[in-house]
Amino acid sequence: ELKGLRSGWGAVGSYKPWLAQWLDGALGQALAALPPQAGRPLVLMVARRRLSLRAALPEPEVDALRRWLELYECALREAHRVNVDYAEPAGPSTQPSLFPPSALSASSPRH
Repeated sequence: ELKGLRSGWGAVGSYKPWLAQWLDGALGQALAALPPQAGRPLVLMVARRRLSLRAALPEPEVDALRRWLELYECALREAHRVNVDYAEPAGPSTQPSLFPPSALSASSPRH
């Protein structure tokens, strides 16, 4: 079900159509192109309309940080793209959100 992603990747979501569409475009291609990171977990998570990327990095390396930032930005663009089709009503929250309802109608992601 993860289509072009090679083994070693997994995905879990509360709404499978959204998750499948998020991974079906540029994000899936970016993940498939990542070099193997044996023993270094990577987590991309959308929760409460916020995107988080967590990656193991024993030492801060500029090239590695740049790759993670590029992946994060790709995941964010794809989340905005998919949210247009699968927008859920925003519930009450006291936290700022990366996906405010006003951004759903914008043609480009806001940072």
